[in-house]
Amino acid sequence: MKKFLAIFFLTLFVANANADVTKEQKNIVEKLTKECGLDLQKIANSHTEDEWQNIKQKDKLTQAIKQICPNIKTPKEDLEKIYDLLKFYAAKDENTSS
Repeated sequence: MKKFLAIFFLTLFVANANADVTKEQKNIVEKLTKECGLDLQKIANSHTEDEWQNIKQKDKLTQAIKQICPNIKTPKEDLEKIYDLLKFYAAKDENTSS
C-alpha cells in the first residue's frame, strides 16, 4: 500500500510540474508574440538549431533576439527558457539527413 501511495503522489507531482512548465512556456510565447508582432516559429526560424547554440555559447543571445525583435524586454531569468523554445522551433539544418 505504501508503494502504491508513493507512486500515486510521485505521478501527481510530475503531472503538476509538467503543467507549470507548459504554462510558463505559454506565457513566454505570448510575451514574444505580443512584443515582437511575430510568432515564435518565425523568430526561431531566423536561425538553425546549431546557430542558436553558437549564439548562446558566445553569450550573444540577448543581442540576437533584439536584432529580430528590438522592442522585446528579455529578463535574464527568462533567457534560458526562451533559448530552449527558440532552439526547439528553430529551422532544421538542411545538411542533416532525416
